[in-house]
Amino acid sequence: HAASAGPCPAGRCDAGALDDEEAALLQSFQTRSKVAVEEAAGEDPADSRCDIVGARGWVSKAGLSYVLATVFPKLLDQVSGIDIPALSGEASGFKYKIADVVMLHHNLDVPQVEFVEGVGVKLSLTGFHIDVRFHYDVKGTGWNPLFSAGTVRVELIQDSPIHGTIPLSVTDEGKPHVHVQLNELKFKLGGFNVQGSMIGGLVEFLISIFKSKVEGLIATQVRELVHSAVNDQLEDFLSDMSMQIPLPLKDDSGVADAADMSLCFITIGSEYLTVGVRGAILDTNANAYHTGPAPKLHQAPPSSWLASGNAVALELGTEPLNSAFSLLQGQGFLKLTVNPSDLPSSAGFSLDAATARSVLSPEAVPRSLPGLDFAIDISSTQAPSVTFEDGGARLNGHVNMDLRWVSMPGKEDRVFLAFTAPFEATAIATITEGDEEVVHLHVGHVTCTPITIIDGSNTANIDGLNSMVEKLAAQMLVPHLNDMVKDGIKLPASNGLRLIGSKLSIEGGYLEASSNLDIDLSAFGKFIDESRVN
Repeated sequence: HAASAGPCPAGRCDAGALDDEEAALLQSFQTRSKVAVEEAAGEDPADSRCDIVGARGWVSKAGLSYVLATVFPKLLDQVSGIDIPALSGEASGFKYKIADVVMLHHNLDVPQVEFVEGVGVKLSLTGFHIDVRFHYDVKGTGWNPLFSAGTVRVELIQDSPIHGTIPLSVTDEGKPHVHVQLNELKFKLGGFNVQGSMIGGLVEFLISIFKSKVEGLIATQVRELVHSAVNDQLEDFLSDMSMQIPLPLKDDSGVADAADMSLCFITIGSEYLTVGVRGAILDTNANAYHTGPAPKLHQAPPSSWLASGNAVALELGTEPLNSAFSLLQGQGFLKLTVNPSDLPSSAGFSLDAATARSVLSPEAVPRSLPGLDFAIDISSTQAPSVTFEDGGARLNGHVNMDLRWVSMPGKEDRVFLAFTAPFEATAIATITEGDEEVVHLHVGHVTCTPITIIDGSNTANIDGLNSMVEKLAAQMLVPHLNDMVKDGIKLPASNGLRLIGSKLSIEGGYLEASSNLDIDLSAFGKFIDESRVN
């Protein structure tokens, strides 16, 4: 199912200049477009719906071609339901009636897509082939004694390509918007088979009536069906897409914030289309956006993506991630209490009097009081900043740690030592495949040294504290952070359309992602059938 580039059938891939009809239709549509499909060199379009573009994505011609080629048969399956009313009249000395027109079978060549730079997508449909059956009744008038009734099967073949240009734009909700207006569709007769016998004159008469009265109605309805397939059903499909991706980090209330991946603009190149992505972080509780400074994104897609043949690519700077951590910091990010019972036996130390004496002066912990235990409260003092380097992400910030007695008579919950330390963590991202691909973050290493005493004993054993904190970071902070992000980030999927074969890389301080597209026609067809009913 992966989209890949391939040779074009002869005569079907040259978009060329727009003809007069297309140009007029395009000009009419552009007056109503919410976003123009032109891009200033090196800049985002002036009429982008976003003040800040947080990420940039690209879709290849091969990827879009795959989508249209896969979904069009389902979009056009209503050809069999075309309703041609009964026709009757009088001509050339005969009264006639044509009724019960039924579309028995239809097929279509693979739709061809071309990107018309700065304009939109040119859609070309060829190879329409429709088998039609109808009942007829013909009687001579006046002195003419001839009459006949029966059934005819007709083969209609598309006489000329049907094509139109689809300007692409973005709705106020940040979703892609499509609209097409096609040129006239014409058929020619490929076969006319009368079931039973009929004299030649009546056959010719019936053919002329079919060509003049019925053939045009079928062509018009098929053309309007294509219009409906794109402008209604495909538009419904696009408008139903969710543009928010839940984040794996949750605040104290357990509510996950989300990344807003709605579109800011769409521009068209010769081989790929470019989309600006908002990339802002949505505070789900407050229903408000948290944004940071605008990232400096590349205008051109990654060269590795161009060479790969993958369908879509995305470039993300650190700004959206820093905005997410800034929001989470305000919501209580990285608050952890380590109680004596929480520490695993593999830690190499315990939160007891012996440990307290090793990091304080012996006089600070009376030996006459057995069973002394303490807890450690850890909290971040600032949102960690993110940098992309060495194939992964590095987080830097600061944490406070308070050592608090929990079993000293008369001194329960009293902080006896407080210190601060720089916080640094490294993480990598991997993708697991399934019905939906999921990005999993894995924190591999955390350091919280060297410490600086804020309050407590001025005779503290700094080396001992540093050693304890390093063990604490490995044994408690690393598992805690990995538990926070264990759900991962589900890559977007909508009504059968999903990403597959996704890959991540860190290049030049940016996160680059590339994927192919796959369509589950069963799920897509279910959505289309329901949208038709509604």
